[in-house]
Amino acid sequence: MELRDIEILLTLAEELHFGRTARRLHLSQARISQSVKSQERRIGGRLVDRSNPRSIALTPLGRQLVDDLRPAHGGLLEAMERARRTASGVSGVLRLGFLAGTMVDQNLPSIVAAFRRQRPGWRIDMRQADFSDPTAGLAAGQVDIGVLRVPFPGQEHYRVNVLRSEDRCVALPAAHLLTREKRIAFRQIWQEPFIALPAVSDSWRDHWLAVDARDNTPVQISAVAHTPDEFLAMIANGYGVSLTPAAAQHFYGHPGVRYRPVDGVGPTQVAVVCRTEDPNLAVDDFVSACLEYRTHDDAPISLASTSPSAPGA
Repeated sequence: MELRDIEILLTLAEELHFGRTARRLHLSQARISQSVKSQERRIGGRLVDRSNPRSIALTPLGRQLVDDLRPAHGGLLEAMERARRTASGVSGVLRLGFLAGTMVDQNLPSIVAAFRRQRPGWRIDMRQADFSDPTAGLAAGQVDIGVLRVPFPGQEHYRVNVLRSEDRCVALPAAHLLTREKRIAFRQIWQEPFIALPAVSDSWRDHWLAVDARDNTPVQISAVAHTPDEFLAMIANGYGVSLTPAAAQHFYGHPGVRYRPVDGVGPTQVAVVCRTEDPNLAVDDFVSACLEYRTHDDAPISLASTSPSAPGA
């Protein structure tokens, strides 16, 4: 069975449609059908049920074969990638996930240099996640380590080392009357419509709405932002206001947005985060490099275990 035939069958199992499979793999539909029929003849049984003219389904034999092939195919691709890295002089790759604003530390080049001194020939692949994934791919196993905002959901299951602490500020539309003030008390914006983060968990969203600092005043959520660009566009166009890390005012400027310090809400933290028991020693080396340059060694902030949900969520 050729590698291309394996890819065809695995993709067909996901799409359950010859046309979509062909478009996804940039092949003709006839080539997809020919490959499946060829494997059915070789195996001696049907892999695909074509009785429904509108859609197809895998037979029990087809499902069994797909389940057996998927991990083998993944292992083969990983082996080829390792060989390519070795041929190009790269000894290994550390996959690093991060969120907007967490990688703006001026010490980052020094951290990367310290890691590379311990791991010559290693490369760091960086992946930015949007606001819908506060673990930046760590929970899904897509990265080996994360530079994340603390607190985040499920952090008690990870090894969390705080690197720095940041005040939170408020982002306002440029035409908002409160932009005339140098500092804003949080109670001044309790009645404002707020741009919220995706509802990954009530406690995480409530932390960024500062529900615990509102004296039971209900929150009015006017919109949900998944990315920094959405966040900036919504505020600039008057959808509402939002609490942000202080670093946002330096790295996420926008002509229609103004940032002001806010009193009455707690800080946020940036931490290097990894799995509690990770056999990848390169992860420990990166954590050690980060700790050489951290500016805070405070205990991580925790999400409230019982935080009231915001209306309109």
